[in-house]
Amino acid sequence: MAEAVRDQLREVGIAVDLQQMEFSAAVEAVYVKKDFDLAYVSFENGPDPDIGVKRTVVSTNIGPIPFSNGAGYRNPKVDDLFARAASELDRHKRAALYFEAQDILARDIQCCQSSAAMTSEGPIAAYRDRSEEEVRDIHYVRKQSAGWSAPAPVHADNWKINACPVNGPSVAADGRRVALAWYTEEGDKPRVQVALSTDAGATFGPAARVDDGGAMGRVGVVLLADGSALVSWMSGGTDGGANKIRRVAPDGTLGPVAVIARTDPSRSSGFPRMAQLGDTVYVAWTQFGKPSQVRVATADVSAFR
Repeated sequence: MAEAVRDQLREVGIAVDLQQMEFSAAVEAVYVKKDFDLAYVSFENGPDPDIGVKRTVVSTNIGPIPFSNGAGYRNPKVDDLFARAASELDRHKRAALYFEAQDILARDIQCCQSSAAMTSEGPIAAYRDRSEEEVRDIHYVRKQSAGWSAPAPVHADNWKINACPVNGPSVAADGRRVALAWYTEEGDKPRVQVALSTDAGATFGPAARVDDGGAMGRVGVVLLADGSALVSWMSGGTDGGANKIRRVAPDGTLGPVAVIARTDPSRSSGFPRMAQLGDTVYVAWTQFGKPSQVRVATADVSAFR
């Protein structure tokens, strides 16, 4: 299994160093020291979830303990369901509690990447939510003195899809200014959008569409000194794909679209990344091929009007 995962990740330009370890050493590295980037663990849990499954998902079992909740997963509802099931004597009621926990665990498995940034008032994190009705709009939370805020949508796209789109948001912050970019296909209209905030994410302005058609998402965003934002995304069509960037002014005015590179629109091209250092913008992406390569382009901020 590990070799298959390594080979698949290699196809998208990610190098994996497999380390075969003696069993006790592997347990120490994964569960106790957390000294790993990716680990494959197989469990044979037997017929009773309280014995085999509970220890791997309840938050009270997070810690340097062998065969514990090594992923650090935490959901108070799941904790409560396992606690109630442990004391329930009726077999059918107990099974119902476990089935409910199973549904939550399945829903909490997300493929869309999240994003976080640090404002002058604390961190802000953005992610693709999933409602009971399968609405998968972008939500965000903020860390304040009283704790984390309640999740809030950056914009009500109302995109319903019965599968994970594997297309998360990107957020950037500078002081109290925040830019949040994301992809949606609400109404079968693929598009990339961005919203800006001047109060550390307490509120966001209206969503502005950034793409020029054929959007595939895989977005990135950086904030510039004048308050504008650079938004990057991938587009694709019958003539192939492209990595693009567009400047968005504080008032929502859009600059021209800049094509950074032509690329393969398949999943094998991965997710381009954009970063800023001083007046230089760096864009990195996977150029799919045999072998695949990671390419980097640089440009002065002034190149994006």
